[in-house]
Amino acid sequence: LENEDIVVELIMNGKIVYDNLKKINKTEDWLKDKVHIKNLKDDPNLKSIILAYLDSKNNAHVIYKN
Repeated sequence: LENEDIVVELIMNGKIVYDNLKKINKTEDWLKDKVHIKNLKDDPNLKSIILAYLDSKNNAHVIYKN
């Protein structure tokens, strides 16, 4: 993973980065849809996600804990 590949961090260590969502004019619902977090019952606090980010092509990527 190259630093220049990460344009906007969306979730870091299980926490949504609301300031970054606000900067890109997006909502929490958009985020959940974008990173395909459809069923939060299994992980309601997003603790299994180490990092979710957008790359320079506006693609979302999610890195989960092992």
